[in-house]
Amino acid sequence: MLNIKDHCFIENVKYSTKKLKVNLGVNIFKAGLCEEVNQVVIFRFVGFYISDNNEFIVVFPKGYKLPDSEVQLSEDIANLINTLSRYQKESNFDPENTQIFGDAGNYTSLSAANWLIKDFITNGIFINNKISYVRNQNNNIDWPKTIKYINPVISNKQVAYLEFVSRKKRTDESNLLTRIHGYIVYQSFKILGPFIGLKMPPELIGYNSELLQEYDINQIIHFIEQERNNLFTDREVHLCNKLIEFLKGNSSVEADSNIMCLAVRHFHVVWEKICSLLFANMSANNIMPNPFWQVNDKSIKTSQIPDVMLRNKNQLYIIDAKYYTLYKNLKGLPGWGDLVKQFFYLYTLKDRVDNIREMFNIFVFPGTSNEIIKYYGKAAVEGVESLGHIYGFTLDVSKALKMYAHYNNNQMQNNLVEVVQKSI
Repeated sequence: MLNIKDHCFIENVKYSTKKLKVNLGVNIFKAGLCEEVNQVVIFRFVGFYISDNNEFIVVFPKGYKLPDSEVQLSEDIANLINTLSRYQKESNFDPENTQIFGDAGNYTSLSAANWLIKDFITNGIFINNKISYVRNQNNNIDWPKTIKYINPVISNKQVAYLEFVSRKKRTDESNLLTRIHGYIVYQSFKILGPFIGLKMPPELIGYNSELLQEYDINQIIHFIEQERNNLFTDREVHLCNKLIEFLKGNSSVEADSNIMCLAVRHFHVVWEKICSLLFANMSANNIMPNPFWQVNDKSIKTSQIPDVMLRNKNQLYIIDAKYYTLYKNLKGLPGWGDLVKQFFYLYTLKDRVDNIREMFNIFVFPGTSNEIIKYYGKAAVEGVESLGHIYGFTLDVSKALKMYAHYNNNQMQNNLVEVVQKSI
């Protein structure tokens, strides 16, 4: 029986190779997604990876703690997939920020599989309805064809039709596009279903035949592209696009490339997006002054923009999303450069935003807690009290992923304000 917890890890946490219950293969190390030193492995990415040994591996962000409940773990896996899919859609993955094996479309397979599962749950299998014409049925009479093909009866100078041509819809269940859709959704459930708490739907069992033994992938892609031109609803066109994405992600013939992953090397950019969704209600653009270099007759500007800014009446919260691992021995906390930058943000903004009486510097770290936001501690510069403090808070990773994945900030701005006021 599959124990999904054996397949789940956390970025930057050390794992003994002796205790691993999955075979990581070799390609994950070649790609730099995982390091091994002295029989200890550390994952250097967040996301999903299917190894060359066909092992499904999930790596959660720093600060996450694997729950005891398998139901909760499956929900968190689904939210992580949806989070990365949303980030992929809105930000366009930077090649330096992701690991994509072989063809540039490979990472889309898992994202497409996730979309196809959700679409199937809502809409079912694609059915191609064909129109046929029959005689002597009174429903859906096709009058142009009736007039053209049926001889009328003329009585008392009146024209009457005793027979009709009617339109009849019939479901073409043998349609190749229906078979392709069923096969790919079956494969999607086979890959992701056990990890997101979904069993294989019985109606998909009939689509488990090896379609690729009958057709080449490129032939199937070409067929879908042709069929897409004959479809008109947004859902059907988008469905075809996702089917193509899934197939292209599996089309490489090289062994090292025949791997699916949706892996972000530097999750801090996603953490910033999450914090921005949850807390931001104003932009620092056109407010922050730009540092610049003056060299001879040329002036070159650089930018300094806080990750997130939140205004609450006459209060301003300057928030920096800090994707750090918080250790019990307090090592690895933000250092001088991070602190000075945050103090400078407050210093430069205090006279640039109207009607502000109080300003707060905030760091938001990933963590795990029963509380969505929890006070962690504060930073200051010894002997320079005028700079004030930077207050650190942890944001529960599980809840944050869920809110970002479902486009819901859940009144987090008010929550942050309340927690800050209670904590300082």
